[in-house]
Amino acid sequence: AIHYYEKAISKSKETNFYEGLCQSYNNLGELYEKRGEFELAYEFYTKSLDLQTKTSDDFLKAEIYGNIGSVLTALHKFGEAYRYLVESLDFFKSIDVKDKIMEGSQKIAFYFLQSRNYESASYYLETSLKIAEEIGDDYQAGKIYFLKALLERNNHEKASEYLKIA
Repeated sequence: AIHYYEKAISKSKETNFYEGLCQSYNNLGELYEKRGEFELAYEFYTKSLDLQTKTSDDFLKAEIYGNIGSVLTALHKFGEAYRYLVESLDFFKSIDVKDKIMEGSQKIAFYFLQSRNYESASYYLETSLKIAEEIGDDYQAGKIYFLKALLERNNHEKASEYLKIA
């Protein structure tokens, strides 16, 4: 995947196709974030965001903001992460894109889990779970129940119950 994204980046640079370049950097960031290489993911997200000003794709900008917020959360840079997460979620709410609202709610819930604001984390997990059930997304529901188990780490019985559901 990395090889093909690098090829896409080269072709996009050759043709000044900024949207493609922006998307490829964002996708590479997602790949590195999933691999746990958060600093590298942040670099690619930042490149993508810098290029985004040359496009008019607000949807992509909101995706990039959510991704930057997510990786900053993983890096424990909570002060920087929050504004990106909120701005991304607010955009997706404004255009009512259910799957992105669900995803953004999970990212904010994880932010609150990491920053130890468990009441807010619970709120966003419930919001996300409601959407997952509404659209029938069992995969995302499983991820949400996993996060709910983390939220209940001091209540082993409840955490175990959530993990079984997940």
